[in-house]
Amino acid sequence: MTASDVLSGVRAQLAQVSALGPAGERAPVAPTIVVVAAGLAIGVGAWLVAAGFLAIGVAPAIAGIAAITAGILFGAAVVERGVASAFDRWLGARWSSSATAGAVLLRVVALWSTAPSAWWAALIVPAGFGRLAAVALQRLGDVGPPPLGRSFVIKKVGAIELVIAIAVVAVVTVAFAGGLGFALLGAGAVVAIVLGLALEVGEGELAADSLAVSAAAIELVAAVGLAAIAPALRSPFIG
Repeated sequence: MTASDVLSGVRAQLAQVSALGPAGERAPVAPTIVVVAAGLAIGVGAWLVAAGFLAIGVAPAIAGIAAITAGILFGAAVVERGVASAFDRWLGARWSSSATAGAVLLRVVALWSTAPSAWWAALIVPAGFGRLAAVALQRLGDVGPPPLGRSFVIKKVGAIELVIAIAVVAVVTVAFAGGLGFALLGAGAVVAIVLGLALEVGEGELAADSLAVSAAAIELVAAVGLAAIAPALRSPFIG
C-alpha cells in the first residue's frame, strides 16, 4: 500500500464522519483511530470558533451557541441526524425533531454551565469520547448494516486501534481534569455499555442511528461531568 493509498483511505473514512468531502473509493485505513481523531478535531474547531467570539467580547451565551453549531456543521451532523432517525423510529415523526433539538439544547446548557476558560476541554473531550463510545460498542454487540449516508458504522474495530483511541481520549481528559478525568471516563464507559446493551436487547442489533444516540448520550455525560469539574461562576449572558 502506497502513501497515496493510505491518505485516500483516511480521507474516505473522514468523509463518513465529518463534513470533509469524499475522495475516491479507497478502503478505509485505521477507521477506529480516524473516527475518534475526527471527533477531537471537530472539538478543536468548535473551540476555536468559541475562542474567536469570546476574544471580540461576545457574551458566552452567544459564543456557546456558535461553538455547538460549528461542531455540528464540522461533523456533518452525523450524530444529530442519527439521533433524529432513532427518535423517529421510537417516538414517531411528530416528536423526533423536538427530541433532537432538546438533546442539542442540553449540550448548549452544559457548555454555558462550564467556565469559559475550560471550554477547550468541554468541546474537545465530549466530541472524542462520544465517537469513541460509538466505535467501541461495535466491538461488543451485533451491528446492523451501514446506511447509505454518513454514519459511525465501520467494518472492523481492531483491538490495537481501539486501545490507542482510548489512550488518546484518556490523555486529553486527564490533562484537564486530573484524577477526576479517570472517574469521568469510567462513568461514561458504564453508561455506554448499559445503553448499548439496552439498545441491542431491545432491537436485536446496534443500528447505525442507535450508535449515534450512544455517541450523543456520552457527549452529554462528558459535558455535564466537565461542567461539574469546572463550573461557570457567572451568567453566560454577561459579556
